[in-house]
Amino acid sequence: MAASLGLVIRRPIYGSATKTSYTGTAGSTTVPSYTASVLLWCSTAAYVRVGGTATTADLPLPANAPIIIPTDNTTGAPITVSAIQDASGGNLYCIAMAD
Repeated sequence: MAASLGLVIRRPIYGSATKTSYTGTAGSTTVPSYTASVLLWCSTAAYVRVGGTATTADLPLPANAPIIIPTDNTTGAPITVSAIQDASGGNLYCIAMAD
């Protein structure tokens, strides 16, 4: 019997996609409170945060490198997704995902 690879199929929440610009000032958007995780990527190298406003102390993300991050939302409020530039401004693309 084959070993499990822990594969999880995620479903996008259609109509939830957003595009937000960022510079040396963080750009932020929100996704629905029932979002289990977010698929996001940035057009330039940036720092990202799910659940607050990004700073340069957050997760560094290279340009055009999609990543899925769980939201762990317990408040029932919309979830903030944010990015701030590393060296130059760009766009944060975000899609809410349901598990």
